[in-house]
Amino acid sequence: MSDIERCLRDAGVPIVAAVRNRDLPSWISDPGLVVDVGAVTEELKRVPFFVPLFTPGHRHVAVSEALDLGFLTTRTIKHPSCVDGSDVDPAAGCYLAAGVTIGARSEFGRHVFINRAASVGHDCRLASYVSLAPGVTMGAHVEAGRGAFVGIGAVVLPEVRIGANAVVAAGSVVTTNVPERALVRGNPARVIRSGIAGHQGIAVE
Repeated sequence: MSDIERCLRDAGVPIVAAVRNRDLPSWISDPGLVVDVGAVTEELKRVPFFVPLFTPGHRHVAVSEALDLGFLTTRTIKHPSCVDGSDVDPAAGCYLAAGVTIGARSEFGRHVFINRAASVGHDCRLASYVSLAPGVTMGAHVEAGRGAFVGIGAVVLPEVRIGANAVVAAGSVVTTNVPERALVRGNPARVIRSGIAGHQGIAVE
């Protein structure tokens, strides 16, 4: 949460509240901003919201709950150090962290999460709820399906397709297409498990 707060601060986006949607500890630095889900006001629902959860399935559930609760619009967050072209327009709810670089003509679906120092090549297509961990490198023309997850420091070669809800383990080098709901690992990456639900066992349907 500290990275998210720093990104918001650097981007000039104030935090007006942190909605507690589960009976779990909050990691926000100012506990006074925490609002229980039952105490959310109509005024607060008009503030654009952002879901700072890295696991695609968790993020999808939280976004759905926020919309069901009556929140109206999502906010896209981009750190000022993010380098992208004028032709790159992330969809609603995306998060581009510090040090991220985006090649020309790449496209992102809703609520894509790109963590620190990841690099996305030109003409890539990331579907909704894709998560890229810190230090990921993607070549040009890579496609990632809905809810796909790419772990820390993984390298994805150009023109590779990663299927929906697939997981690429940290440090892997992906040279061939990854089937939907597959876990791949190694250099070169190999399928070590098929038919998984998604990262942490939670699919984005």
